[in-house]
Amino acid sequence: MAVLVGRVSEIKELREKVQQHKIVVIHGFKGVGKSSIARELCRQIQQPYYWNDLRNVSKADEVLQYLVRNFLKEAIVLEDSKVMLALVCENIARHGHDLVIVFDNAEDVIKGIEGHFFVEILLSLSYLVNTNVLVTSDVKLSVQKEEICDYPLGELCFKDSYDLLKSVCPTLKDTDKISAIVNLCEGIPLALVLAGGEIGFLDVDEVIYLLSHYRLKVLSSECYSKDEQIEPIYKAFLDRLPKALEEKLTVLNYIPGTFDIEEAVSVLGEAEGRSQDTVRLLVHRHIISEVSEERFNIHGILRDCLKEYLKIKDIDGVRARFCRTFAAILKQIEKKTHTIDYADALCRLNIEYQNFRKLFTDVIYCTEDTYHVFIDLAATTIAGGSILFTTMATYDMGIQFYENCLKKAVEFKEELDEAKVQTGYGRVLTNIKGDYVHAEERFQRAMEIRRRHPNKRDYFMALLCQSYGWNLGSQGKFVQALRILEEAYEVERELKMHYENLMLQTMQSLAIFYNMSGRIDKGEPHQLEVLKRRLHVIGTENHPIIGSIMNNMGVLYERKGDFAKAAEYYRKGFAIKEDTKAPLKALVISEINVARSILEVGQYDEAVDLLKNSFKRLEDFPNLFSDARSLLWETMGKACLNQNNFPQAAAAFKKAIAFRIQSSASDHSILGLVCLYAKSLLAVSENEKAVAEINKGLRLCDSIIQNTPTNPTIVFTYEKLLEANFALKRREAVDNTYEAGKKEFFRLIKVYEDLRNFNKREDVLSHFQKFRQRYLEMCENLQKVNSHRFCDNFILISLIGYKVLFVTMFYLYKKLKRK
Repeated sequence: MAVLVGRVSEIKELREKVQQHKIVVIHGFKGVGKSSIARELCRQIQQPYYWNDLRNVSKADEVLQYLVRNFLKEAIVLEDSKVMLALVCENIARHGHDLVIVFDNAEDVIKGIEGHFFVEILLSLSYLVNTNVLVTSDVKLSVQKEEICDYPLGELCFKDSYDLLKSVCPTLKDTDKISAIVNLCEGIPLALVLAGGEIGFLDVDEVIYLLSHYRLKVLSSECYSKDEQIEPIYKAFLDRLPKALEEKLTVLNYIPGTFDIEEAVSVLGEAEGRSQDTVRLLVHRHIISEVSEERFNIHGILRDCLKEYLKIKDIDGVRARFCRTFAAILKQIEKKTHTIDYADALCRLNIEYQNFRKLFTDVIYCTEDTYHVFIDLAATTIAGGSILFTTMATYDMGIQFYENCLKKAVEFKEELDEAKVQTGYGRVLTNIKGDYVHAEERFQRAMEIRRRHPNKRDYFMALLCQSYGWNLGSQGKFVQALRILEEAYEVERELKMHYENLMLQTMQSLAIFYNMSGRIDKGEPHQLEVLKRRLHVIGTENHPIIGSIMNNMGVLYERKGDFAKAAEYYRKGFAIKEDTKAPLKALVISEINVARSILEVGQYDEAVDLLKNSFKRLEDFPNLFSDARSLLWETMGKACLNQNNFPQAAAAFKKAIAFRIQSSASDHSILGLVCLYAKSLLAVSENEKAVAEINKGLRLCDSIIQNTPTNPTIVFTYEKLLEANFALKRREAVDNTYEAGKKEFFRLIKVYEDLRNFNKREDVLSHFQKFRQRYLEMCENLQKVNSHRFCDNFILISLIGYKVLFVTMFYLYKKLKRK
């Protein structure tokens, strides 16, 4: 007998069950090793055992004949089966020693019309003092008796699967490749043995590839007998299903992931009671398994067989029911993400992940019946998108979903639907990829359509304005952003959406961009009000949305100059986001803000640790979140500047600029990065490069003046340009830079005079006086340089002149002498 690998805990449990119960029924999915574990159990019990393979036996009388052959040693034919059973039991009782009777593969007789008599046989045997009974089956016994112990046997755990594969291929060392094969075999011992048998004939990577794409064929090699091939075993298993049950199983197989009873009922499209009975029967027969409380699944290898051999009859109807079912679930989850039930919503989102992926890809089969289901998804999937579309594979899937929805909207000639899809598309580009420019193009197209319907002031108009405004504000286009956000706010008030998520998002956006544009008098009331309303709606601070609001409170206090309070809010927001498993980008932004705030008080090491952690979070998403990456590199550059590590600072700021341009080349905050980059370049005497970078960045001056008129970045930039030109000894460039800088200083002074902020006016004036003083010092220095150059040249010219004069006079003297 082959030694069983693994199943240590199961064997221990079964030995205890055998001591406690006269009958133990081991039941489970086809191929999980029920027969093998029964043999190992018999070996360990060390009692005589009688093995009866009941494969294809459906009549209880045939079972009796097995017992007759085991114990009477001669054929007996009696018309009364019960008399024959009594005769067998009397004979077993006379044996005088303990023994085990095994009925292997008993599913056919249990499911057959004589299943009740088979149970009677088991009970009769259990009354014998010296007899224990073991049964293995794909289905559970339908009766519950004190003497009978049900023992469900699941697939091999990962460790046992790993050990089994290693026992088949002891030379296999690469743990990642072993794990890949283990996962593809899904806990089926025979599959692991067959896959292991291919290694040697094929390279390990080839085996993994073939299992990934042609699993049934690989595990059904004709080198093995039919009983040792996966495909024939499972095909025979399916062939024995009643036709009606087979069709229902095929429909359920359209759900790619796990599902609950309600989802199964909805996709099956039958009366609720009948569908529930179907699911229970399939569970009873181990065709589908209960993977967690109230969640069911079909084993992957069985799914392969279903796809290979069985087709769904009403595929269009099944697709439509699937799409409506899971679209409704996603909308329910969306609503919950804005409430105290966020954690439950996130958990459900992860559970339904595979099903939602299929939902988004099924848009290619969109019909008139499901058109509005997909358009509604494209327009309103906000929180779901921020979680579902955050890997490159799922992001590409999301983009393809929106592209397909746009095609359908054009095909059905629904202009307003196109605007809805363009809005959703723009949100994904803005919030996930950080591609503000292409997102803005989507919003512009949507706005063009909506402007043709001026009387249509509905939810989707407000959603477009809020999304478009956020995009513009994220690019630093505060004037346009605030105008469009105010339009959204007006529509939302008309619709009385005072405590709804969209209006609260709009208020938060208004608060952020008013504060960032220096208009704290308008931003602060919005910020405080949105915090109050969110707490009222959610009922707790323990929510990612509150974490984001705390972060934005930090922005408010930083703008007010209260850096200690800002740091406190940044830390609080970050802690809430970590505790509540906020979306990745939200978490990274808070982590950056905490790092930035503690840099201000000199906690360099802790800040760098936080930044490194953010880099690590983003490792798996190389082409997403360009805006967050730019902030991350900017903060890392500042940390390097604080440590006077100018080469690394320059490298970090260069990357920050590249990512910021990738998001939006017109974002005026790029000039601030250029200023910091130039400071780093000046410190390592790369003056020409500093001048070149600053001159490229100064194109953004008009945008800064328009959107943030009190922003001092332009004067800081001119200070750096002045230093660079001075280092290069360019007097004319120094003069021109000073004049341009002076003009910007005077503009700022005028702005603060108009705002009647005379304290700030004095600060700017004081700053200008230092700028002027530095310029005069440069002029004096450059004047001396020029004077030295003049003296040096005069001496050189004089020497050359004297030499020429002397040579000329000598030549004339020689000529006169010859005469």
